[in-house]
Amino acid sequence: MPIDQEYTVKETITGDTYVLNEKTEKVTLKEDEITSITFENEKKKGQIKVIKTDGETEVPLQDVTFIVENSKGEIVDRIITDEKGEGTSKRLAIDEEYTVYEEKTRKGYILSDKKQVVTLEENEITTIEFDNYKEKGSIKILKITSDNKNIEGIEFKVTGTTLTGEKFEGIYKTDSNGEIFIDEALTGEYTIEELKNDINAGYIIPEAQTITVENNKVAEVEFFNQLIETPKTDDGRNIILAIIVAIISLLGLSTVAFMKMKKKNK
Repeated sequence: MPIDQEYTVKETITGDTYVLNEKTEKVTLKEDEITSITFENEKKKGQIKVIKTDGETEVPLQDVTFIVENSKGEIVDRIITDEKGEGTSKRLAIDEEYTVYEEKTRKGYILSDKKQVVTLEENEITTIEFDNYKEKGSIKILKITSDNKNIEGIEFKVTGTTLTGEKFEGIYKTDSNGEIFIDEALTGEYTIEELKNDINAGYIIPEAQTITVENNKVAEVEFFNQLIETPKTDDGRNIILAIIVAIISLLGLSTVAFMKMKKKNK
């Protein structure tokens, strides 16, 4: 090229995954010299948006953390959901496939094992959705009495607070086996109280008990009722008869003593 002339250099074509550099450079050539200029290209980038909801209620879940890995298995970003259950990654190069999975979820929820592979488009936000389901267990209440009777139809009040912050209250009755089974109880702490009715009126009511429900486990609790002993009718009659005999005996002794004193005075 002729020397001592000014040339303008501009990029017109670049790689498919790179952004065209629109910068122009001016250069003047010198005899027997190589004049160097540098152009840098930024990779085309996009973003990932995660939407996280309760799988049953569709309520948005905040503070759930997701990991974003590139095709080499390297962690390139972490996404944390906001009060809307949404979180967006930083800008990531589109020449990679990314895998997104849940790292940490809310207390009382099951960590999702779902993984989603994402391919990005330039200057676009690719949205993916994840659901979380609440942890659940079961409660088993067993009623036992000292005489092995009156175990059906006893009412129990169950109250508690789940790990997800929900309040629970319910009243249940024992079946013919003296049992109550509450399935799909949310994980958390519950207080169980036996209520008094006509069936258990003749028994000592035990104190309330507190249990903890864990995921996929049965929390069992047993209530033992001691029968209140009452004197039998025959025993009552025998007591009264004994009292009467004692009174008569005392009267007899008193009479004998009086007669002796009377004779002595004569």
